Amino acid sequence: MHPDWAIRQPHRDLELSRNQLDLDLSRPEVREFAWKVVDDTLGTPGVAYVKWDANRFVTQPGSAYLSPAEQSHLLIDYTSRFTM
Repeated sequence: MHPDWAIRQPHRDLELSRNQLDLDLSRPEVREFAWKVVDDTLGTPGVAYVKWDANRFVTQPGSAYLSPAEQSHLLIDYTSRFTM
């Protein structure tokens, strides 16, 4: 994954949790990529079930894409607007 695609605070090292990072779905290209992966997976013949775990805490909330005024809403938007 490209480092700019991870939710993180600027000027800090990426912080892995469970060997995972959270995608910054505020970035349009990340949303497009994620939806394509989901669409391709669900469109694969024989795939009838997909389990999606969202069990990694966001440890460094921040987005290189959002303006400073939008940073405080990142986690609210992440769960309500960006994942629909």
